[in-house]
Amino acid sequence: PIMITAAALEVNLLIYPAFVLFILTLVPIPFISRRVCKLIATIENIRFQGVSVLMIITIGAFILFGLAMKEYRDRYAAISGGDQLNLDTSRKADQQFHSKKWRAERNLYVHAMVAVLYSALLKIARLTLENNALQKKIEKPKQE
Repeated sequence: PIMITAAALEVNLLIYPAFVLFILTLVPIPFISRRVCKLIATIENIRFQGVSVLMIITIGAFILFGLAMKEYRDRYAAISGGDQLNLDTSRKADQQFHSKKWRAERNLYVHAMVAVLYSALLKIARLTLENNALQKKIEKPKQE
């Protein structure tokens, strides 16, 4: 049986598409970057109960990042570098502790990456929509 963790699902469904879209907006080929910006703006126009999907994902990512930060701090902030670990612990228990700590750190960084990427995509979408509206205003007087 294949088990997919929430972090793996988040990476595959949220980070990869956001990363590809973000990198494509930075491509120095105007045709590609303009098309991708328009695609992101189109995604921004998709609404659910009046709120854009990108905004929902961004807010959710920041909430998940905050929860991951809280979990990490609650579990591992008091123990820095093993200062308070019992010296009699076995090597296996020590490895288990550090692997759980590493997993919590990884989840923290994954949530941070998702939050930053989607907030950047949201800003790109809003700037693209604003730019399109300004261009329409400029072209309208020319047509009259």
